[in-house]
Amino acid sequence: ELVCSKGPLLPLFTALKLHRIHLIRLQGKGLISALPALWQLRQQRYDRVYVPFASSTDHLLAAWVRGCEKLGFDDAKGDAIFARPEPIEEDRHYAYRPLRLLGVDAGPEQQIALGLPVATRHPQLVELARAHPGQPLIGFFTGARKGKGLSPIQWQRLLAQLRRQAPDAVMIQFNDPAAPLPLVGDVTLSLTSLCEFAAVTAGLSLFVSCDTGPLHLAAASGVPCLGLFTQTDPRHYGSLGAQHHNLVVTDRDQIALNHQWLSRVMERERPSLPPAPLFIEQSAHQPLNLQQAC
Repeated sequence: ELVCSKGPLLPLFTALKLHRIHLIRLQGKGLISALPALWQLRQQRYDRVYVPFASSTDHLLAAWVRGCEKLGFDDAKGDAIFARPEPIEEDRHYAYRPLRLLGVDAGPEQQIALGLPVATRHPQLVELARAHPGQPLIGFFTGARKGKGLSPIQWQRLLAQLRRQAPDAVMIQFNDPAAPLPLVGDVTLSLTSLCEFAAVTAGLSLFVSCDTGPLHLAAASGVPCLGLFTQTDPRHYGSLGAQHHNLVVTDRDQIALNHQWLSRVMERERPSLPPAPLFIEQSAHQPLNLQQAC
């Protein structure tokens, strides 16, 4: 069983065949609606409870749940909950820390594959690629919380640099449908799910974003990513994989790009478009024979 706080993450877990997913959000008005799920958790006794993130909210839930064995980290009062809490390894990338609870000592040489449905290309991306044949498709996401992002003017300056590197590129701005931002690219896309987002980014030439969730989801889809780290440390939060470039930004008004890396990315062969659809007209009086149609 899985406990998580937000519905948009649910499509990522559909392939895991979980017995039950509990949506619990303890902040603000979410506390009242979470009470039935909290009571349901309390009624069950679990063999093991894994707490992969050392936060006060997660540790509060871990203390509430009844379990024979609870595994977590010694940060945020974890030593009061877990019998043998794992120490936080400050030098380890954040993505690998939770694996320590499973006894797995993973490192950057071991790729983490996110099983997302990106085998087929998204219709909106197919349409864009056909409208701009041979032109690089560069996606970017301007939203970032807690002061980690860039202002619209700073994004315009950064995009101007990218245009000098790839003059014929189409700049695709990804918007959060709940909080759309001013358009600074050529076109904008507002997608309804994280799986849709990954399906689109998988077919891009490049994806650019500050350190936020869409950056890491795009990186997992396989597209080369330019991550802009204005506050956080890429040693802990950088995109994993040799095809990505994690850039520490000290001056948001004058971002120094790695033009050699950008040149290699622009020369990289993008996934080919699927073949044009085949339309077969069916007679109202004749059943469709697939063998004859093929």
